[in-house]
Amino acid sequence: MISVTFPAHVRAQDAGKSGLADEPITLGQLTKNDSQGSEKAVPSATKEPSGQSKVVVEIPRSQWCQCVRALLNVEGGNIAGCVASGASEEKLRIFKERGAGGGQSKTTSALLAFAGCSEKENENVGSLSFDIQWQGRPGSPLPSKAEPTVQRAEPSGAAISCEDSGISTVEATLYHASGSKLAAAVPWRCSNPIGTLNNIPASSKIRIVVTGKNSSGLVLYRGEQAGIAITYGKTTAIGSIPALPFTPTLSAPTDASLLPSGHISFSWAGISGTTSYRIQISESPQFTQTTIDTNTSSPSYETGRDLASRVYYWRVMAKDAFNNSSDWSPPWSITVDADPPINTTADNFINKGQKITSSPTVTLAISATKKTGVAAYYISEQPKKPAARASGWVSLPSPASYSAEIRYALSKGDGTKKISVWFKDARGRLSRVKSGSIMLDTSFPHTTITAHPAELTNSLSASFSYSSSKPGSTFQCQLDGGAYTACSGTTSYQGLAPGIHIFTVKATDAGNHIETNPASFAWTIDTTPPHTTITSQPLSWTNLTSAHFSFSSSKSGSTFQCRLDAASVTQCASPLDYAGLSGGSHTFTVVATDAIGNIEPTPAHYTWTIDTTPFGTKITSQPTNPSNSKNASFTFVSKKEGATFRCALDSSSFSACTTPLSYSGLNESTHTFRVKAIDGLGNEDQTPAQYTWEINMLPINTTPPNFINRGGAYFTHESLVKLSISATSEKGVTGYYASENPAKPDASDEGWVKIPSSQEYSRVVEYSLSEPTGKKRVYVWFKDETGNISNVQSDTIYKFNSIYLIAIFTLLQVVIILAR
Repeated sequence: MISVTFPAHVRAQDAGKSGLADEPITLGQLTKNDSQGSEKAVPSATKEPSGQSKVVVEIPRSQWCQCVRALLNVEGGNIAGCVASGASEEKLRIFKERGAGGGQSKTTSALLAFAGCSEKENENVGSLSFDIQWQGRPGSPLPSKAEPTVQRAEPSGAAISCEDSGISTVEATLYHASGSKLAAAVPWRCSNPIGTLNNIPASSKIRIVVTGKNSSGLVLYRGEQAGIAITYGKTTAIGSIPALPFTPTLSAPTDASLLPSGHISFSWAGISGTTSYRIQISESPQFTQTTIDTNTSSPSYETGRDLASRVYYWRVMAKDAFNNSSDWSPPWSITVDADPPINTTADNFINKGQKITSSPTVTLAISATKKTGVAAYYISEQPKKPAARASGWVSLPSPASYSAEIRYALSKGDGTKKISVWFKDARGRLSRVKSGSIMLDTSFPHTTITAHPAELTNSLSASFSYSSSKPGSTFQCQLDGGAYTACSGTTSYQGLAPGIHIFTVKATDAGNHIETNPASFAWTIDTTPPHTTITSQPLSWTNLTSAHFSFSSSKSGSTFQCRLDAASVTQCASPLDYAGLSGGSHTFTVVATDAIGNIEPTPAHYTWTIDTTPFGTKITSQPTNPSNSKNASFTFVSKKEGATFRCALDSSSFSACTTPLSYSGLNESTHTFRVKAIDGLGNEDQTPAQYTWEINMLPINTTPPNFINRGGAYFTHESLVKLSISATSEKGVTGYYASENPAKPDASDEGWVKIPSSQEYSRVVEYSLSEPTGKKRVYVWFKDETGNISNVQSDTIYKFNSIYLIAIFTLLQVVIILAR
């Protein structure tokens, strides 16, 4: 064997099948056998670029020599087998340049010797003789070019012709037991194949593979035989090689299958000699685009993902270890129905679209479709989607289309009932929900009167509006116990008589329930006007410039309009007061309107006269302010002739009085005296005269008139005298003031002598007379806690010199003596 190394991009067609492909190795070397069969090194071939993957293809030396001879145009060459076996023309060109010594000319013999291919090498080959028998399948018509058979059975052994089998060309290829290609015949026409292959290297482990291909080069039939021994210089006859159909026969799922799941297992009949299968799945019958295109080593394939619901086409191609590919199997179709059922229930599926029912049982028109069958339905008033295994599902015999009317009992209690319907298939896939609503109403209607006249009115017409608690109700109306007549939401009456009237209305709902307690309204038509009575008014002759009126109506709820003299009429209410009126005659008018608008035809009125002559009440005498007396006297007069008076002191009430008027024993405080005149009509002066004053009692100076030295001496020669002083005060005596100055002191002067406060004070105090001698008058005052100063008290004494007194005394003694 000669071992040649190729770069990865230069490889034999069957290199991958020999187990030698894609192994990273370095460039090898070319060797040849010597005459003893040992191998000697041959100079290395031209180096390939580094970093490339390499593959090794082993070529038998005899076949290598065929390549070399073909390259050198020497007898025994076979360029077709040479290239097919992996010795590419490029590598042979490298060898030729290498053998030529870098372009130096060498003889053919030298090149053959360099390659290890002597002239005798051609004797180390033999020939192979065989024939081919094309075999069909039992129970099926032979394949047709126009319409391939849908199914193919296993070979029956029955021979068929090339024309019937659709074969265009025939090829025979020899392989070593290791899988390397040894030789291949030029393709023959199927109608005249050559049965002998020559120049085959001698070997005991030869395999022949025979293929019958169509015009597209795809293998329709294939046969092989292994363990063939080729003898040098002889022809080996192996008889007939049966060529069996190579196109796969599909088995499952069957053509035009309807599948409930998108996860599918495909299978087909296995073919002898096949090492892999290629399966294509497409939505197009022409396979212009494929959904799945993959290879598998077994005659089956299972999708790794679910296929969507639609129609698919699938086909299979077979491949052997020598890169032979079969024709595609005739495509089969499948329909995947992996979607849930389609809920085709109409929107108005409850009671044929009724919106309301009085029966607790309804009819549901439900329907659904699914090609692989509808397995069950589920009906509920609960909106939650049920589980596929929940109780309550009603099973069906899986029809492709289901439609039925189902009786369904509504839940208890009136109200809107929402019903939901689902369907599921055998695999538990649920359809979309279809929901509808219906009102269950087993109750009677109730009418409400929404608009009506006032309960008391003077209108002779009446309008009513009313509604029912049940939508879609009809009505019947009645007036004053008459016959019921059809009415519709509003009713009006005209020309009614005064008095009491009763309107009645009852409803009938959509379920023909008639209201058992009709609604009614009673009202009264009153056209009688009110009458006003003035219940309080001024005196017919008065001096008051104000007026107070009270009035009432014969009909409760009346409103009033009033007018004074010729003024405008205004809204008013009782009581009503006027002020600031002028003197003279006045007339008050009032008219009533009752609650329903009836107006009094003859208003009530009152006329009176205001005398505006002034009273002129005046106080002509009064106490001083402030006053030191607890007594008070007043005199007063009025401009109104013949007037009498009423008086009041402080907060007391007015009482009759005459002038003059005196009060005694008043307390110390501020007092107010008021007096008002009353004329002959009894009209009182509204602006009484008044006088306010304060009684502020001074301390009472009780010092006696002769208070100096107790009044026992009218002369003194001493400067210091004794004063006998006293005083009383309800507020307390707090000090005294003694002075020879008659001017009344202020309460804050420095000469005041402070004494303990007491209501009574009496003491003998010392006082120093002023110089010089002579008549001295001493003044004494007292003050109380508020600073009030009493009246003054004074006394006199004569101050003399004592020397003069002695002289006078002596003189008197002399006079007395002389008189004797």
